[in-house]
Amino acid sequence: MSSNSTVCISHKMERALKDIESHSLSTPEQSLKAELAATDHLSRNVRKAIMLSSKTLAATVPDRFSSRNVQYTVRVALSTELSNPERAAVWRIADDNMQSISKHSSLGWETHSKLEELFHRQSRFVIVHKCTDQDPDSSSAVFEAERIVAFTMFRFDREDDYDMIYCYELQIDREAQRQGLGKFLMQCLTQIGEKTRMEKIVLTALKSNKSALDFYYAAGFTMDPTSPDYEEDDESMRSSPDSIEDTVERGGSDDGAEAEECDYFILSRPIPYTK
Repeated sequence: MSSNSTVCISHKMERALKDIESHSLSTPEQSLKAELAATDHLSRNVRKAIMLSSKTLAATVPDRFSSRNVQYTVRVALSTELSNPERAAVWRIADDNMQSISKHSSLGWETHSKLEELFHRQSRFVIVHKCTDQDPDSSSAVFEAERIVAFTMFRFDREDDYDMIYCYELQIDREAQRQGLGKFLMQCLTQIGEKTRMEKIVLTALKSNKSALDFYYAAGFTMDPTSPDYEEDDESMRSSPDSIEDTVERGGSDDGAEAEECDYFILSRPIPYTK
């Protein structure tokens, strides 16, 4: 897609496309298989999940979604399978939603490093496109980058003896929020986790992002033991969102100034599966 395309590009989309094109993302020379072979901490199960094709994972989630008489289509893809316009659409949504809240946090928001993280070779995407009234079934409507309204980016990983889906991003375009898309994407992650026999979904959320925290609490997430504010002897940390809210209000745990500087939670939710 370019500025002289038959599809009109918004100013934000055009700026996002320039970001994508001006930041040369590094591509490892070794193959993914060789990269995994050099990684010691991953389990056999996680390695197997990383090597699955997008087509295999797509078969585990719905290919369509409907909310309030609006039709959406769903695509599962590796970052390497996205076109630059699709990357730009994803980046526009993430940057719109997170730049202002993240740039002054300990996590930061530097364009190149965020693009490297977002489009890492092992990054997987579930992307939601809004269909048009004119031609909802055509491939041009389904995959038109400007019609991307929501996505989640995740990777398969293993930490502290748990196989997990790490959800790096779950972002909804501001004009498409409160349509059930966040809940739908979380259901997709759960279904993918069940298929690949991951044990939990893990994510990082800023304490200042109250709307995101409220969403994750409602979705059943609690503080993960790896979170800096987690108190091992406090059972409520594993079961009650209220305890997390209390931690926000008092500015962290009671372990001193170092803990108070932590401005994020690591949250998790188990993934049930049948052995």
